[in-house]
Amino acid sequence: MNSRSIIPAALITVLSASLWSCEDSKGTSKKVSSDPPIYNTHESIIDTSDLKREYGDEHFNAINVSLSYPDAVAPVDVSCIDISGLDFGEKLPVCNRAENADAYYTDMFSYNGDLLYDYSGCVDKPVKGYATGCYIEDGNCFIDVSYPNMVGVAYDWSLFSYDMDSGALEEVYSWSSDSTAVRCDGRFFTDRYVLFSAVDSADHNATAVYKLDIYDPQLTEVYRCEEKEKGDYAYIYRNGTGDICLDVSNNIAADSVVMYMFDTDSGEFVRWEDRDVPENTVMTAASGKYGRMPSYLIRPNGQRRLEMDNKYYNVELTFSNGSIVYADKERFIIRSGNKLHTYDIEKREHYISDVTDMGSECAYCNGMIFIGNRNANFTMPVYCIMPDLGLVYPVCDKGLYTNICSSDDSVYFLGREDVQWEMKSIDGSVDGVFTYSTVTKLYTVT
Repeated sequence: MNSRSIIPAALITVLSASLWSCEDSKGTSKKVSSDPPIYNTHESIIDTSDLKREYGDEHFNAINVSLSYPDAVAPVDVSCIDISGLDFGEKLPVCNRAENADAYYTDMFSYNGDLLYDYSGCVDKPVKGYATGCYIEDGNCFIDVSYPNMVGVAYDWSLFSYDMDSGALEEVYSWSSDSTAVRCDGRFFTDRYVLFSAVDSADHNATAVYKLDIYDPQLTEVYRCEEKEKGDYAYIYRNGTGDICLDVSNNIAADSVVMYMFDTDSGEFVRWEDRDVPENTVMTAASGKYGRMPSYLIRPNGQRRLEMDNKYYNVELTFSNGSIVYADKERFIIRSGNKLHTYDIEKREHYISDVTDMGSECAYCNGMIFIGNRNANFTMPVYCIMPDLGLVYPVCDKGLYTNICSSDDSVYFLGREDVQWEMKSIDGSVDGVFTYSTVTKLYTVT
């Protein structure tokens, strides 16, 4: 059936009415006519290929695809850069400075007046930085670097740009606290920004939230608790759909949480109810940016099942919860529990794949779905899946991999290793281990 339809201008009103007013007599599912025919006429013609179409779940042929693992190399090219040897320099944490160390560590490590751990080796001792995360977009790589201390509080961090071709490394921004009361809570990449908060525990947990433009390293304050002395507290985090959220609550008043989401287009936080999204949008990305265009999961009129909605189509779904993996004009992919649902708009086919135990992170690129990272401590490969054929290929050996994402025609993910820092008691014996995860490898799949 032809997917492009051109009709005389005189028929636009009639065909538009039949296309958009389509509910069955029970009002339970949307109905659409088949694609309008092509009329041969000498009159002016209008291209309707971009008209939004509505589909019920009955318009798609549901196909349960059994996954198979052929004994063959994945049909992709995989490159890996080892960054474990990069030198990110040293910093002296404020808690390690001689004028602060005794009071700070005595307070942290004492129990019933007895000092539990030996901190003497930390006094006035700088610490080396390690990579805690990376942001890769259009071939540009930015590395988030932490400088550890014995209590795991973020007093220092830096942002480095890394040229994946030449190996050139440059620090583009550095943040350090001058007080043991002020710490950095969380750092989150989104498009061209890093967002983080600075919390002052000596001032009623006063919180300021900042954004850093990674391409033009300028720091801008985007939120500050105004009435901190009355109990207001702000908490920044990334939600399950990838948005950076800011919850402002009051420790005194009940039911006082105000939720904000960061809008990458405006570069500002907006209140949840003020987002520019379709009516009845459920918890999904504020920007709606999945793949090639904004798309949303909606639940009209309180109905149980979701609908997929964007400028080109609205599709009734067969499930009541899920998250969008990818969307463009020809297809969209949604994960619902342990199932991946791939909808081919042109073929009107709905491929269902069971991805139990294959990981929690997904990305789409060039007809394949990449999936991995079952949990932070479980070693496994990253897989690529051909959703229509059910073919599955590992693209790397077993390991710890995170941050699976796509950009243009490539997929990126990170290889991690756990590093342990021994905690010694006063008598010199090892009495604990502080573990942190560091990024050691950058993978690119094309």
